[in-house]
Amino acid sequence: MQGLLIFLLPKPLKLKGIDVKYKYFPWKRAYETTAKGVSAIGTLLWFKNSEREKVFYFSDPVLVDKEVFFHLKGLNFKWKNFSDLRKYKVGASRGYAHVTILQNAKVKIDIANNDETNFKKLLRGRIDIFPCSLLTGYYIINKNYNRAKAALFTNDSKALDQGDMFVMFSRKNPESKKILKIFNKGLKIIKKNGVYDNIMNKVH
Repeated sequence: MQGLLIFLLPKPLKLKGIDVKYKYFPWKRAYETTAKGVSAIGTLLWFKNSEREKVFYFSDPVLVDKEVFFHLKGLNFKWKNFSDLRKYKVGASRGYAHVTILQNAKVKIDIANNDETNFKKLLRGRIDIFPCSLLTGYYIINKNYNRAKAALFTNDSKALDQGDMFVMFSRKNPESKKILKIFNKGLKIIKKNGVYDNIMNKVH
């Protein structure tokens, strides 16, 4: 997803002459840094929930994504409920909502700092499954592994979470409301003029 966002997210703001600078952090640090509204005004992309709405303003929906369990093709994996997951070595990425979801469901998890590390752990057999955004997961796989190794990965179709994803802007930054309004207006423009579809088609 990161490669997609490099092309997509600056465009709504550049229509109004606003340059976008990216800073790359693990998800938890990105959340905490942006919440302060000092060194970063916005963070992307996130599902909406009531806790986050207390801290951030949300853009209009940017795209629809779902979080699924990735695993190696050699594993015969299917799940219907959380009890099905308890027999597997389950990975998780620090700072994601799935950490709380799985812990509350009494699923034992092995927490890593980021998704990239979890894919390495999958390949080495240190975990059996782990949840990740469908778009992000295949972006990481195709970026970091050659064709033979990338072909070892697959995902289960059942979603752990799914829905619209948004850019979040810090409520503590006085510029946030203005930037949010500009972003939403620009997003509507690129969806109308075909730019949005051209970018999205590259990842489907």
